[in-house]
Amino acid sequence: LNDPVDYLLIWLDSWAHTLRLLSTGNVEMYAVVTYESLVRYHDSISNELTAMIQVSSMSNSRTPKFDNYRHRRLDLHEGNNPSKYLEPNKATIRLWKKCLQKVICNSLLQEINQHIFPQIGYYLEDNIEPHAIQIKENFGRVLFSPSIPPSTDLLDKL
Repeated sequence: LNDPVDYLLIWLDSWAHTLRLLSTGNVEMYAVVTYESLVRYHDSISNELTAMIQVSSMSNSRTPKFDNYRHRRLDLHEGNNPSKYLEPNKATIRLWKKCLQKVICNSLLQEINQHIFPQIGYYLEDNIEPHAIQIKENFGRVLFSPSIPPSTDLLDKL
């Protein structure tokens, strides 16, 4: 993988495949959370996930009871500062700059920034130069679950 377009296409395909699979209704329980929002809004997301598990385990007799849910933790690179993983490393910056120089890659990144990122909480502001992607505060939550399925619009754009 030397072409930055490949990385963008793989990223898009991963999201598309996962969300389409989840939207079929064949998966009973799921929660889609971005790593970035988990790092920035860890406590609120942990509380939301715990509440989802409690409600699901009480309301669905086919769902196994999670008696030890209080003992589960969301580990984020234990022993390290997890927010350091949000900053692009040198190789990523090099690839990002290479993308900006290629017309097709730059156009694809602009399209993603305009049409996909807003629906999953990411934003690059008006600057697509290499930097940490930000998460809008109102997206510091579970993005998708059985009760919050991905929109048809998002699935079509992916």
